Amino acid sequence: METPIGKRDYAIMLLAAQTGLRACDIVHLKRKDIDWRVQEIRIVQQKTGKPLSLPLPPESGNAIADYLLNARPESDLPYIFLCHVGVPRPINNRSASTIVTKYLRRAEIVSAIPRRGFHSFRRSFGTRLLQNEIPLELLQQLLGHSNIDSAKPYLSVDELGLKNCALGLIARTKAGEQA
Repeated sequence: METPIGKRDYAIMLLAAQTGLRACDIVHLKRKDIDWRVQEIRIVQQKTGKPLSLPLPPESGNAIADYLLNARPESDLPYIFLCHVGVPRPINNRSASTIVTKYLRRAEIVSAIPRRGFHSFRRSFGTRLLQNEIPLELLQQLLGHSNIDSAKPYLSVDELGLKNCALGLIARTKAGEQA
Protein backbone atom coordinates (compact mmCIF):
# COMPACT_ATOMS: atom_id res chain seq x y z
CA MET A 1 0.00 0.00 0.00
CA GLU A 2 2.05 2.85 -1.30
CA THR A 3 -0.53 5.64 -1.69
CA PRO A 4 -1.50 7.84 1.27
CA ILE A 5 -5.02 6.37 1.25
CA GLY A 6 -3.59 2.87 0.93
CA LYS A 7 -1.35 3.44 3.96
CA ARG A 8 -4.31 4.73 5.97
CA ASP A 9 -6.55 1.84 4.97
CA TYR A 10 -3.84 -0.73 5.68
CA ALA A 11 -3.21 0.73 9.16
CA ILE A 12 -6.94 0.75 9.95
CA MET A 13 -7.56 -2.83 8.84
CA LEU A 14 -4.40 -4.22 10.43
CA LEU A 15 -5.22 -2.50 13.71
CA ALA A 16 -8.75 -3.92 13.60
CA ALA A 17 -7.49 -7.43 12.84
CA GLN A 18 -4.80 -7.41 15.52
CA THR A 19 -6.69 -5.71 18.35
CA GLY A 20 -10.37 -6.43 17.75
CA LEU A 21 -11.20 -2.75 18.27
CA ARG A 22 -14.59 -1.60 17.07
CA ALA A 23 -14.77 0.69 14.04
CA CYS A 24 -16.06 3.53 16.21
CA ASP A 25 -13.02 3.26 18.48
CA ILE A 26 -10.55 3.17 15.59
CA VAL A 27 -12.02 6.21 13.85
CA HIS A 28 -11.96 8.12 17.15
CA LEU A 29 -8.38 7.07 17.93
CA LYS A 30 -6.19 10.07 18.77
CA ARG A 31 -2.44 10.45 18.93
CA LYS A 32 -2.59 10.78 22.72
CA ASP A 33 -4.30 7.36 22.94
CA ILE A 34 -1.11 5.56 21.93
CA ASP A 35 1.75 5.18 24.36
CA TRP A 36 4.58 4.35 21.96
CA ARG A 37 7.10 3.64 24.73
CA VAL A 38 5.10 0.81 26.26
CA GLN A 39 3.35 -0.14 23.00
CA GLU A 40 -0.14 0.30 24.38
CA ILE A 41 -3.44 1.80 23.30
CA ARG A 42 -5.54 3.43 26.01
CA ILE A 43 -9.03 4.60 25.11
CA VAL A 44 -12.47 5.15 26.54
CA GLN A 45 -14.71 2.97 24.42
CA GLN A 46 -17.32 4.79 22.39
CA LYS A 47 -19.95 2.08 22.85
CA THR A 48 -19.59 1.37 26.58
CA GLY A 49 -17.91 4.52 27.93
CA LYS A 50 -15.48 2.26 29.78
CA PRO A 51 -11.69 2.57 29.67
CA LEU A 52 -9.75 -0.05 27.73
CA SER A 53 -6.01 -0.71 27.55
CA LEU A 54 -4.64 -2.99 24.86
CA PRO A 55 -1.19 -3.95 23.68
CA LEU A 56 -0.24 -2.32 20.37
CA PRO A 57 1.18 -5.07 18.16
CA PRO A 58 4.42 -4.00 16.43
CA GLU A 59 2.98 -4.48 12.92
CA SER A 60 0.02 -2.24 13.70
CA GLY A 61 2.25 0.30 15.40
CA ASN A 62 4.56 0.38 12.38
CA ALA A 63 1.63 0.79 9.98
CA ILE A 64 0.19 3.66 12.05
CA ALA A 65 3.61 5.31 12.31
CA ASP A 66 4.13 4.98 8.55
CA TYR A 67 0.76 6.61 7.94
CA LEU A 68 1.38 9.43 10.44
CA LEU A 69 4.89 10.17 9.18
CA ASN A 70 4.46 9.66 5.45
CA ALA A 71 0.83 9.85 4.38
CA ARG A 72 -1.50 11.67 6.78
CA PRO A 73 -2.73 15.05 5.50
CA GLU A 74 -1.30 18.06 7.33
CA SER A 75 -3.74 18.94 10.09
CA ASP A 76 -3.85 19.98 13.73
CA LEU A 77 -6.72 17.57 14.34
CA PRO A 78 -5.91 15.10 17.14
CA TYR A 79 -7.45 12.14 15.30
CA ILE A 80 -5.07 9.70 13.65
CA PHE A 81 -7.14 8.68 10.65
CA LEU A 82 -8.36 11.47 8.39
CA CYS A 83 -10.30 11.80 5.15
CA HIS A 84 -8.02 12.55 2.23
CA VAL A 85 -10.61 14.32 0.09
CA GLY A 86 -11.66 17.88 0.78
CA VAL A 87 -11.03 19.54 4.11
CA PRO A 88 -9.15 17.23 6.52
CA ARG A 89 -11.58 15.69 8.97
CA PRO A 90 -11.71 12.44 10.91
CA ILE A 91 -13.13 9.49 9.05
CA ASN A 92 -16.40 8.14 10.39
CA ASN A 93 -17.80 4.64 11.04
CA ARG A 94 -19.46 4.48 7.66
CA SER A 95 -16.19 5.36 5.91
CA ALA A 96 -14.36 2.66 7.88
CA SER A 97 -16.94 0.08 6.80
CA THR A 98 -16.72 1.26 3.20
CA ILE A 99 -12.93 0.85 3.30
CA VAL A 100 -13.23 -2.78 4.39
CA THR A 101 -15.95 -3.55 1.86
CA LYS A 102 -13.84 -2.04 -0.92
CA TYR A 103 -10.91 -4.32 -0.20
CA LEU A 104 -13.08 -7.39 0.31
CA ARG A 105 -14.60 -6.82 -3.13
CA ARG A 106 -11.19 -6.14 -4.66
CA ALA A 107 -9.94 -9.43 -3.20
CA GLU A 108 -13.10 -11.11 -4.46
CA ILE A 109 -14.00 -12.27 -0.98
CA VAL A 110 -17.69 -12.95 -1.05
CA SER A 111 -19.44 -14.51 1.88
CA ALA A 112 -22.91 -15.35 3.10
CA ILE A 113 -21.76 -14.58 6.64
CA PRO A 114 -23.58 -11.59 8.11
CA ARG A 115 -21.41 -8.68 9.23
CA ARG A 116 -18.62 -9.59 6.88
CA GLY A 117 -17.44 -6.01 6.88
CA PHE A 118 -15.53 -4.24 9.63
CA HIS A 119 -17.03 -6.33 12.44
CA SER A 120 -15.58 -9.49 10.89
CA PHE A 121 -12.14 -8.37 12.11
CA ARG A 122 -13.49 -8.27 15.65
CA ARG A 123 -15.11 -11.69 15.30
CA SER A 124 -11.92 -13.18 13.86
CA PHE A 125 -9.85 -11.68 16.66
CA GLY A 126 -12.16 -13.15 19.32
CA THR A 127 -12.20 -16.52 17.61
CA ARG A 128 -8.38 -16.62 17.38
CA LEU A 129 -8.16 -15.87 21.10
CA LEU A 130 -10.47 -18.78 21.89
CA GLN A 131 -8.59 -21.11 19.54
CA ASN A 132 -5.39 -20.22 21.39
CA GLU A 133 -7.10 -21.19 24.66
CA ILE A 134 -7.24 -17.67 26.05
CA PRO A 135 -9.58 -17.72 29.08
CA LEU A 136 -13.04 -16.28 28.51
CA GLU A 137 -12.45 -13.60 31.15
CA LEU A 138 -9.39 -12.33 29.25
CA LEU A 139 -11.33 -12.42 25.97
CA GLN A 140 -14.02 -10.32 27.64
CA GLN A 141 -11.38 -7.87 28.84
CA LEU A 142 -9.53 -7.59 25.50
CA LEU A 143 -12.76 -7.02 23.58
CA GLY A 144 -13.92 -4.49 26.15
CA HIS A 145 -17.11 -6.33 27.02
CA SER A 146 -18.76 -5.26 30.24
CA ASN A 147 -20.81 -8.45 30.44
CA ILE A 148 -19.49 -12.01 30.03
CA ASP A 149 -22.61 -12.88 27.99
CA SER A 150 -21.33 -10.56 25.25
CA ALA A 151 -18.65 -13.15 24.50
CA LYS A 152 -21.20 -15.83 23.57
CA PRO A 153 -21.20 -15.02 19.83
CA TYR A 154 -17.46 -15.71 19.75
CA LEU A 155 -18.01 -19.11 21.31
CA SER A 156 -20.41 -20.12 18.55
CA VAL A 157 -17.94 -19.01 15.86
CA ASP A 158 -15.20 -21.25 17.26
CA GLU A 159 -16.54 -24.41 15.59
CA LEU A 160 -13.34 -26.38 16.09
CA GLY A 161 -13.33 -25.57 19.79
CA LEU A 162 -16.96 -26.60 20.08
CA LYS A 163 -16.22 -29.91 18.35
CA ASN A 164 -13.44 -30.60 20.84
CA CYS A 165 -15.91 -30.06 23.69
CA ALA A 166 -18.61 -32.30 22.24
CA LEU A 167 -19.34 -35.60 23.87
CA GLY A 168 -19.14 -38.69 21.74
CA LEU A 169 -22.32 -40.68 21.19
CA ILE A 170 -22.53 -44.12 22.72
CA ALA A 171 -24.35 -46.75 20.71
CA ARG A 172 -27.23 -48.25 22.63
CA THR A 173 -27.91 -51.92 22.27
CA LYS A 174 -30.95 -53.91 23.20
CA ALA A 175 -30.72 -56.57 25.85
CA GLY A 176 -29.04 -59.68 24.49
CA GLU A 177 -27.44 -57.89 21.46
CA GLN A 178 -23.76 -57.29 21.10
CA ALA A 179 -22.42 -53.93 20.11
